[in-house]
Amino acid sequence: MPQLMTFTCVQHMTRLSPETPVDFLDESYIHHHYSRHQDSLFDPTYDAPPKAKHKGRRLCFIAGIMANGPQDAKLLGRDIFEGGKKRKEPKDYHGMFDHEYFVRWFVRVMDEVESLGKTGVTFVMDNAKYHKVLPVETPRGTWRKTDLLLACQRYGVDVDVNDLKKTIWSRLKPVLAARVDPVVVTMAPSVHWKFLTSVLAF
Repeated sequence: MPQLMTFTCVQHMTRLSPETPVDFLDESYIHHHYSRHQDSLFDPTYDAPPKAKHKGRRLCFIAGIMANGPQDAKLLGRDIFEGGKKRKEPKDYHGMFDHEYFVRWFVRVMDEVESLGKTGVTFVMDNAKYHKVLPVETPRGTWRKTDLLLACQRYGVDVDVNDLKKTIWSRLKPVLAARVDPVVVTMAPSVHWKFLTSVLAF
């Protein structure tokens, strides 16, 4: 699946005209003990290997870089905040971002894009789970069988009332994946925006 997503992303990107705005979105963090050259703040001549420091603050940052030709690049939605908790930090920095935060941040990015008068923008992001959250009303495998049967009727999925719940969900799930867009995709008119999600998009 990631290979297919990557192929789709590359295929779309190669078809874009040079004038098409492309907004690359990403997030990361830097540890507050980070030193690019492992320099000592106390003695510049001290060349002993520094002791690794794994505790401390994580400074998270997120932004979009919009490329629209060599002379028209913009930094969008830059936000920096302290992530994690003092007693327990997630091992993966993605754990310091969540769907609610990303939606609020993405609204800000779209406002900035519109203020620049840009349309037809292609947004490129990785496959972090909070980028792909589906609307709350989307059927889920944890629903009761009767509710899943009603969802199958709504989406035109052919199942039998006597089928096992596991069978019903196995038939409904791929239909939802093909027909239900993530929340961030539904936030903007498709006529003005396109979204690409791939682990190798950057």
